[in-house]
Amino acid sequence: LDVYCRDGYIILELKDFWEIRFLTVDGSDDMVRIRKEFLSENDFSNEDKINDLYVSIYFNWGDFGQCWFNGKWYGYDTICKIQRKNKDDNWQRYYGNFDFKTERFPDPKGMTDELHRMGFKVMLWVAPYVSPDSPEFRELEAKGYLLKDKNGRTAIIHWWNGYSACYDTTNPEAMNYLKEQLKANQEKYGIDGFKFDGGDVAYMTGEYTFHDKNANVNTFMEKWAEIGLSFPYNELRASWKLGGQALVQRLGDKDYSWRATQLLIPDMTAAGLLGHYYTCPDMVGGGQFGAFLNVKKFDEELIV
Repeated sequence: LDVYCRDGYIILELKDFWEIRFLTVDGSDDMVRIRKEFLSENDFSNEDKINDLYVSIYFNWGDFGQCWFNGKWYGYDTICKIQRKNKDDNWQRYYGNFDFKTERFPDPKGMTDELHRMGFKVMLWVAPYVSPDSPEFRELEAKGYLLKDKNGRTAIIHWWNGYSACYDTTNPEAMNYLKEQLKANQEKYGIDGFKFDGGDVAYMTGEYTFHDKNANVNTFMEKWAEIGLSFPYNELRASWKLGGQALVQRLGDKDYSWRATQLLIPDMTAAGLLGHYYTCPDMVGGGQFGAFLNVKKFDEELIV
């Protein structure tokens, strides 16, 4: 056994693999083991290589051979491929449909079963939006389950991923129908729960005719978030007047910056004061994709 000490991490050379312990600010450490055939001793003289490895552990942006998890060696690319393909949305055929894209996920049930064997719970990203002119759109429009504009026509919402129709969340029948579709998805693919994204009032910029004549855009957001109460594994980003409920409320996306990191504690505190017992940040170190586009070298201290 040889031990190499480096700034911020300790490398242990064992018989068949390297054990790298990344030191954290609170004095604890995080460990990953890499088989020697996937990482040579010369790589440890390359600071960028170690930084990339650290980022790979926490964000699954790299492929370094094999990873030790729950007492078993797994191909690191197994975890990486799943994370890359199932990062927020883009798992489903289109919005409003709750089947996997077969060209990207040829065996979604097998993938879910393997993740369960690895000790993970599996949650899928969903939003209240429905792709226009899809079979689901036509069915939902005929049932009267879609949000309408002030003239009584199906409203089209401009949100961060384009233009879509939207469930009228103030319609109890529509929400019960959506719950049935999600529960059918769970049964078919073995899914544990859902991240309920979207529904933000910021995207509700028009004048709407709600099923509930007393509703407004805040009611719309509240009723969207309430659907999470039907699923024990849930996560929400936008909600209204739901403090004290069995919901996991996450903070808004944070940039890759020290300023965004400084906001974590006051924002988490504010969420707690609003009655959200279960709160989590977005990806620490930056969840806004655009914040990484022009980064030439990662700030190791910021990532830690």
